[in-house]
Amino acid sequence: AIYMDERRRERGPNFAQVAADFARLADVLASVPLGELGPFQAAAE
Repeated sequence: AIYMDERRRERGPNFAQVAADFARLADVLASVPLGELGPFQAAAE
């Protein structure tokens, strides 16, 4: 597993880095202006 030992249900040695990576990803995604995300195709009915 990337961030935990699934058998022992404990955080693995990479947990802190994975958490930091996801926090950085969330910050970057949150900074993208919504107007730059389109155009979107309408969903099929």
